[in-house]
Amino acid sequence: MPLPDMSSEMGNDEMDRIAKSAAEAAAFLKAIAHEGRLMILCNLASGEKSVTELEELLSTRQASVSQQL
Repeated sequence: MPLPDMSSEMGNDEMDRIAKSAAEAAAFLKAIAHEGRLMILCNLASGEKSVTELEELLSTRQASVSQQL
């Protein structure tokens, strides 16, 4: 299903705002794209944890956890 052509309905300012938001979203998604980093974020969603706690939860070495932080 093709997306509607919204460019004809929006002004340049609105298109610029959308482009800026898309660039920011892409940068954020790129930052969390690593599986290990995403697992850390999922575990931190329930509250603050130390590197040692994350190490145990993820069954990984401290160096790996620290690298993704």
